[in-house]
Amino acid sequence: MFGWMEVIIKTRFLLSSESVEFHGDEEGKKMDAQRSETNSKALITLLLAVFIDLLGFGIVIPLLPFWVTSFTSSDFVYGMLVAIYSIMQFIFAPIWGRLSDRFGRRPIILIGLTGTLIGFSLLSVTALFMNTLEMLFAARIISGIFTSATLPTSQAYISDTTSGKDRAKSYGMLGAAFGVGFAFGPAIGGGLFYVGKNILGLVGYETPALFASFLALVNLVAGLAYLPETLPAVARSNLRKTKREKQEAHAGYGIRSVLLENKSIIVIMVVFATVTLGFSAMETTIALFGKARFGLDETLTGFVFFVVGIVAIITQGGIIRPLSKRYHEAYLAAFGLLMLIFSFLGLTTVYSLEFLTLWVIPLAFGSSIENPTLNSLLSKKAPKEYQGGVMGLNQGLSSLMRILGPLMGTFLLEIDTSLPYLAGAFLFFLAFLLTLLLVIEARKSATTRLGPTTCLNCGLLLQEGAAFCSRCGSPVE
Repeated sequence: MFGWMEVIIKTRFLLSSESVEFHGDEEGKKMDAQRSETNSKALITLLLAVFIDLLGFGIVIPLLPFWVTSFTSSDFVYGMLVAIYSIMQFIFAPIWGRLSDRFGRRPIILIGLTGTLIGFSLLSVTALFMNTLEMLFAARIISGIFTSATLPTSQAYISDTTSGKDRAKSYGMLGAAFGVGFAFGPAIGGGLFYVGKNILGLVGYETPALFASFLALVNLVAGLAYLPETLPAVARSNLRKTKREKQEAHAGYGIRSVLLENKSIIVIMVVFATVTLGFSAMETTIALFGKARFGLDETLTGFVFFVVGIVAIITQGGIIRPLSKRYHEAYLAAFGLLMLIFSFLGLTTVYSLEFLTLWVIPLAFGSSIENPTLNSLLSKKAPKEYQGGVMGLNQGLSSLMRILGPLMGTFLLEIDTSLPYLAGAFLFFLAFLLTLLLVIEARKSATTRLGPTTCLNCGLLLQEGAAFCSRCGSPVE
């Protein structure tokens, strides 16, 4: 919770320090100050909403695999539950995004928060009165449909209220809100399950589901009261006009042409999709794997996810930034994939909670290095006017992999508990080989510029005019 308070304080600071365009008179200065203060309050409210949304989501995550297997002995059924949630998000996320351009950000976010409340309420009803597998599927379908309205609209909301460096920082704060919410959610969920089962004498699933529903209700009430609209009718009209003009200006030239002209974009997307397939298979099976190997339960699963979330926050919040200043993205992505291969192979040897916790640390670290660096590299490779389309296509492919990954993982888990992680390690190895093409491209690029910016030996980003690499001592060619 202290981490989230720090996020809020930092967000308030960066927004209050946002540069404003003064109009040259006192009235103009007051208007700019009021607009900056309004944007600050709007963004803080949004980040709180995202945090609470992910906190509620994280609370139920460690419970679902055990909940499903209380109805059936088939792990594959749980894979179907995860897959159908991803299918709903894959279908509805772009729809909500387009609707927010047409009708504004506030109503779509509020619809998403309302749907989240309905989904968690269905989980509560399932736990309390109608404990059936069909009700569990219905709750996850509703959640998948409506929670997919939150993220794309939140990203657009930030775009409306910030600009330049402040926008990049705000996107970082959005990622932090997701990370902190997801880190603490599973730990709270596991703790509430323990309280419900061992102290209150319930089945155990009731307390986390009810608390998640309460959080969703608080979130909706706060959104209704404090979340302002950031895309008024005039701005929505101008946005549609700009889109039409761009479509007319670029007639006959689209995403397909961009991909054909820059093969490295295709390589990055294939790497992203391959990694997502293997990683989503692990996410779905890790709790069931632990249960089969050494009797992992709901409470301890929450602890494992908590460790993963904390490592991700530390890596993305404090480690990735200095690394990205020193090393090219291609080198970092390759390193992250090696860490994933190492950790997935290590998972096959696990037969205790201690060793599971040990191996998920490099797993979370490698993922937190690989994912943002590939995103950064993709955004740099894509032409500015087609960045949205390229990034959207990449997210679409990733969403498809999140549908296939759970099905693949649970299918392999029923054959042998090691198979999902051996398959993941193999997929990561293929992705690593493809990433070497990006490393080779980075090395070539370093030698063709006026002054090499990357050490050809170790990949360190060099200072302009440097004669020797400060890390390995290699001469600059």
